[in-house]
Amino acid sequence: MRYYYPDYFKDFVCIGGKACSDSCCHIWQITVDKKTLRKYKHVTGELGKRMAEKIDQKTGDICPHGEENRCEFLNEDNLCDIVAELGEDYLCETCYTHPRHEEVYPDVRERSLAITCPIACRQLLERKEPVRIIYEDTDEPGDKDKKFDYELFDVLLKTRDNLLKLQQDRELTISQRMALSLGISHDIERRIRARSLRNKNTGFLDKLFAKKNSFTDEE
Repeated sequence: MRYYYPDYFKDFVCIGGKACSDSCCHIWQITVDKKTLRKYKHVTGELGKRMAEKIDQKTGDICPHGEENRCEFLNEDNLCDIVAELGEDYLCETCYTHPRHEEVYPDVRERSLAITCPIACRQLLERKEPVRIIYEDTDEPGDKDKKFDYELFDVLLKTRDNLLKLQQDRELTISQRMALSLGISHDIERRIRARSLRNKNTGFLDKLFAKKNSFTDEE
């Protein structure tokens, strides 16, 4: 199995509390995974009672409350009562991993940080050097999926690699890079929808990236 992730991925640390400008523990409705929900059923005391009352025992939904739609377990200090009393091991899968995200493919896993998190966003935007994509190979066996479109996947990887190179081309302004990326993405999507790949017609990628187009900021 091969894992891809940006070079800043492992540096992320949740600061939590009031130091965070936009807590991820409000507005969103969190669903507790089944494994963690079973663990919660063994929690006793006042916290266990709150869990039984505030978490839907069938769906695992924690319904937010108040004008800010705060999680039922987010206290006045913007800290989690579950973590405070039981530790991080008792967080549900979503709360434990966010803003870390993983896309799953047969032989590849791609990890990233969601920029809905202000700390992850700041970590990215304050960088001056280009982001590097790192990969690690493990002994984990890949998944076999006969329905997976490997041909399309290869084309999308090639497209994405070129888009990343384009975004880091400092000879172009950021507006030009954004416009070119949007145009290329639109063109690729149109061709995919037309199913040109069924005829193994992937040569259009080489033509798209063969030369650098030039646009003004207004264009």
